[in-house]
Amino acid sequence: MYDWFEEMNRIREQMERMFQSNFLPSREIVPSKSFRVPNCNVFETEKSVIADIELPGVEKEDIQLNVLEQAFEIKVEKKKEVEKKTENQFLYRSASRSYYRYIPLPKKIIPEKTTAEFKNGLLRITAQKAEQGSKKGRKIQIK
Repeated sequence: MYDWFEEMNRIREQMERMFQSNFLPSREIVPSKSFRVPNCNVFETEKSVIADIELPGVEKEDIQLNVLEQAFEIKVEKKKEVEKKTENQFLYRSASRSYYRYIPLPKKIIPEKTTAEFKNGLLRITAQKAEQGSKKGRKIQIK
């Protein structure tokens, strides 16, 4: 049976890569096979741009967030290893969870006036809109 949702997700990922490579400043595009692309919702209020990004199974310490005046960049690399030794058995398990998303924003923002909060697998980034933002980005601390 053909999975339409999987096909639509594949097309969406291809369109995002095409948009990023053709219309935005040169950024590293991470292959989607090694990284998952988290779901996100970006919306505007009168004074700010807000992004909600779903990052299930991740701790806030594993999130690397870069804020630019026209984009958010989220990277997550979480690795877990478990070793269990008994008299007759040796058990070794490893798992990793990696996410990457470059989110172009609808308006310029002020990176210095951006906050981020992570709770229950949801990262919320709130950035103040700017007419003339600064030219450089910055890493911010997640609360």
